[in-house]
Amino acid sequence: MKNNIKFFGIIALIAIIGFSMTACGDDNSGDTYTIGNTNGKLTINNIPSEYNGEWIIGFAGDDSTGADGLFAAADVNSSGVITGGKISNGTVTLKVWKQTGHTSMGNFNGNNSEEFTLIIIGKETITSSDMEKIGDIFGSNAPDWFVDLGFGEVTFSAGIGTANLVLMSDLF
Repeated sequence: MKNNIKFFGIIALIAIIGFSMTACGDDNSGDTYTIGNTNGKLTINNIPSEYNGEWIIGFAGDDSTGADGLFAAADVNSSGVITGGKISNGTVTLKVWKQTGHTSMGNFNGNNSEEFTLIIIGKETITSSDMEKIGDIFGSNAPDWFVDLGFGEVTFSAGIGTANLVLMSDLF
């Protein structure tokens, strides 16, 4: 039974990754991203010490239109360059934006619960085109910047939330 729950959790995580990538756009399309200021913050704890010095980003929501999803990073710019939050002493705090379309993100100040997909990356910045490669992480074509994958349950109050990282490898 426990293995079935893990299996369905992995399937759900893969679905979230796939749907969220739709919202990231494509660097080759010439899209310009509109990134608003945000009050949203996500603090991630319980990150194993071997990941100190790496970076992390996250997203939640599975709406394939890109609306209603949440995106967490240290920064995102109008060219689609995503800056991860640097992990230090097993923790990191990221900004959280609400996706309002394929190429725009605005303020998040919600009072809701979300399950975030959290991606540990081995370099400070990646592009939205890099994000499209996340679907390859389960095979031999994993991008060289990909380090690990996990998730965290977050309950937000006025856009501020905390999660404990659970790595996929800890589920098996």
